[in-house]
Amino acid sequence: MPLIVAGPGLPGDRTIGGVVSLTDIHATILRFAGLGAGEGADSVALPGLGLDGDATRAHVFGATAAGVMVTDDEWKLARYRNGVTTLFNLGRPPGAAQPGLSGRARREVLRRLDGLLQGEVLRSIVAGHGDKVVVTHDQDPAFSLPGFRRVYPHPG
Repeated sequence: MPLIVAGPGLPGDRTIGGVVSLTDIHATILRFAGLGAGEGADSVALPGLGLDGDATRAHVFGATAAGVMVTDDEWKLARYRNGVTTLFNLGRPPGAAQPGLSGRARREVLRRLDGLLQGEVLRSIVAGHGDKVVVTHDQDPAFSLPGFRRVYPHPG
């Protein structure tokens, strides 16, 4: 699905290929303001806008109540909670027949995309539980020892 960006000083009449996410608009606006996206942000500045450090995504992950998907420049793998799995060749027009991969080629595409999908699902689950972390890397090493007393208020 195309994303159109226009504005004063932006290069016009160009098509930039690649994978982008709506979350990338966040980093793009911050970069135009001279700021970084922030630690842990799942956002990179949109490519081709003349911003320093243009980065491109290798893939995009998405989730809804119905399932999860991952897409790269060529393929989209979706796994739905009802057990249905679909694999689309994005080079084909919407609604066009999807030429089937067979044998080794299909297994390789599925293996690669499924590995990305599982990694993103696990990353999302871990991030969703971040508020439950008791011990952090910057915490006093004596935290878990008997008799530990935390200083209140925290001198941070």
